[in-house]
Amino acid sequence: MGEKLQIVGETIGGLMAQADATQQQAPDKFTQLMEGVNQIPWLSWGIAGFAVFAVAIAAIAKLTGNLDKIISFFSKYFGKSGAEQVEQQAAYLRKQLLQQMKTDVALRLEDSLHNLVRVDLEQEEQRHQVGRKKESLVKAERKKFQPFKNLINRGLAVFRNNQDIEPVAPAEKTYNIFHRLDIGGRLLILGEPGAGKTTELLTVAQRLVDAAVEDSDKPVPLIFELSSWTPNAEILTWLGLQLQQSYGVSQKLAEPLVHEWVQKNRLLLLLDGLDELGQRKQIACIEALEDFLAQYPTLSSIVCCRREEYEQAEKQLKQLNGAVYLQSIESPQIQQYLKDLGQKQLWSDIQ
Repeated sequence: MGEKLQIVGETIGGLMAQADATQQQAPDKFTQLMEGVNQIPWLSWGIAGFAVFAVAIAAIAKLTGNLDKIISFFSKYFGKSGAEQVEQQAAYLRKQLLQQMKTDVALRLEDSLHNLVRVDLEQEEQRHQVGRKKESLVKAERKKFQPFKNLINRGLAVFRNNQDIEPVAPAEKTYNIFHRLDIGGRLLILGEPGAGKTTELLTVAQRLVDAAVEDSDKPVPLIFELSSWTPNAEILTWLGLQLQQSYGVSQKLAEPLVHEWVQKNRLLLLLDGLDELGQRKQIACIEALEDFLAQYPTLSSIVCCRREEYEQAEKQLKQLNGAVYLQSIESPQIQQYLKDLGQKQLWSDIQ
């Protein structure tokens, strides 16, 4: 019996010794992992740094009682999906662009209006400039009651274009015309050199910016200089480039932002300087604008151009729904302007 117990004891001892040897030869997975990490210095330092950061955050949260706020912060800024982050960036850019437009427009208006003394220009609607006609009955009624002032000029214009020209009522200024149902947010502003086309555009832009600030559903009005357009450039691509160069939006964001805002009618185009392209490039630009506006029929836009250059090109912006012509400034308006500036003597000198 004693011999048998001795044999069993030796056998068990041998098995335990074999198990210890096996465990020494094959370390567990955790030990293997740590040994692997230790062989990569930057990885081990990174894990150590993260551990220290986590401990510090936990300590601060416990001491201040702000654990929920800290978790909420990380969830807000690091837990968003890609779409949510893009939307957040777009909302931030919208706010920044509106503020930039508000400042730029105010400065340009102050420079152009000489301490905000403004000549109230007379206007005419000239729908023939965008290829639109009125019924002859309405035309006859309007001509019957036209005032004598500027009658000859308007009569010559009607004869030249064989179309109707409609005087604009005092309350029916550019901003209101732009929002009329029959215009639908697509308007052409024409005028003579120095007649105030850009100033009129800036005045409308100022009101549009204020409306967009108050209502987040309103599109963002941005001024783009058509003089920088180059032949064969797609308007959408050109707008993205101008968003970078004129408004400082990064290249990474500019192009996708323009695409999204154009498709969703979140952008309102204020296009100035069409006449500065020269006739050949002007015709090409009008053709590009026609294709672009036809592709996005609900996108609002205003285009400014000198009347003479626009008519000489014999290529119309027919995707626009109306045109306003700013008449040349006459002597009584110049006299009143100088009087408002306190420069009555200057008028006498001019006379």
